Amino acid sequence: MNKHLKKLKNLIGPVILVYFLVKIDFGALKEVLTGIDPIFFAALTIFFPMMMIKTYRWLVLLRNFGINIDFSNLFNLNLKGVLYGSITPGRLGEISKGYMLGKMKYPLSSSIVSAVLDRVVDIFFLLGFGLFGFLFFYKELQIDVVLLLVLIGGIAAISTFLIKSQLRSKIATFIRKKFKDDDGDVIESLKKIKKSKMLVLAALSILAWVLYFYEIFLFSESLSIEVDAIFLVSAISASTIISILPISILGIGTRDATLIFLFSMKGIATEKTLALSFLILLMFGFNILGCYLYSLVYELRNYKNYNMISKGEC
Repeated sequence: MNKHLKKLKNLIGPVILVYFLVKIDFGALKEVLTGIDPIFFAALTIFFPMMMIKTYRWLVLLRNFGINIDFSNLFNLNLKGVLYGSITPGRLGEISKGYMLGKMKYPLSSSIVSAVLDRVVDIFFLLGFGLFGFLFFYKELQIDVVLLLVLIGGIAAISTFLIKSQLRSKIATFIRKKFKDDDGDVIESLKKIKKSKMLVLAALSILAWVLYFYEIFLFSESLSIEVDAIFLVSAISASTIISILPISILGIGTRDATLIFLFSMKGIATEKTLALSFLILLMFGFNILGCYLYSLVYELRNYKNYNMISKGEC
């Protein structure tokens, strides 16, 4: 694909957003946004507990590869991954955390494979919630059954990838050759992932997503949007899956369009739905800022400690 076309592709989302902004009542949107309940600001803090859970999930994967690293260091790398993911379509930049881990003198291929698996597990459970949402909206949307089969097939494919050691081995071999690393333990480590560890990964993933959905629920409460929890989880799952598509940054436009379409079924005004989508975007901005500040403080503290040790002050 031509470089210019690739850049234009990322503008599809913002163009969709502009389309909706042209059609809405800005007075009504302003009224909704100025009436936000302070619970919104409290909800923003959920991000860090959620990232701690995701970091522990990555730690479980890394231990399977024989990589032992302290939690605080890994938490910092995970937040850096979020930073890179925020500026890349489909949040693919999050996998960079594996590369950064490899640069810390850990086996490169194992580090990258673990980061890829961590992302795959995350998307797998998102697709699971998405399937639930699809079934929930199926009657209202009257979508062809072929689409349902495609979604189920996608989840089945990822499930097979997670369960079948042969397929995991092929992916690992490809990555190992791609990065020209001599870590011969990658395939064996993938084969040795026990079912008990898979259950731990599953439990941690579900808990992380539940926290995310609860955060969005508090956002909707702050805007006095009255929808039941099942509808909200279904709608947010669908919009999150759509927002991952590499045609936008941070889901701008694509998330708005999906939520407006789905929330209209409940008679929710476009202005209120756009306000919710705007709060989600603000959440991403807060998360990015939080990640940057935490990493900055973490690196400065480590640099200071290193200087103290080198000078014999400790």
